Amino acid sequence: PEEMLSFLKAFREANIMTPVLASRSFNDQLLLDPASDGVIFPRDPFEPERTARAREFNESYQAKFGAEPNIWAANGADAVALLAEAIEQVGPNPDDIRTWLSQMPDWEGACGIFKFDSHGDVEKLPIISIYHDGQFMGYNDYKELTGS
Repeated sequence: PEEMLSFLKAFREANIMTPVLASRSFNDQLLLDPASDGVIFPRDPFEPERTARAREFNESYQAKFGAEPNIWAANGADAVALLAEAIEQVGPNPDDIRTWLSQMPDWEGACGIFKFDSHGDVEKLPIISIYHDGQFMGYNDYKELTGS
């Protein structure tokens, strides 16, 4: 994140107005800076107020660590919880876990619904987002807010 922010500051100081597209790693509190304004990036859905599972994770994380969780904490917690459930269902054999994951019903975690295809890829679309006026927001919300 530090290198990205340095790049964005230099980019803005050079008065380059080209839109900036970034990767999922852009979703980081270190990038909450005016130089980041207008950067478009994909992010995994983690909205603590959206579902009971997300609220539960958010509350337990804050109680334990005294801070709000970020997307990486939520994804990590989901990965551990899903692996624990797989082991509980089929045991610790990696081949059995892989088979179970490819056949499991939709699984809800803090980051939403998870489903895997036969290749082991998560069938889940990211939210296209933008950094605007000091906050990360969905791109559709941004368009609605700005009328663009």
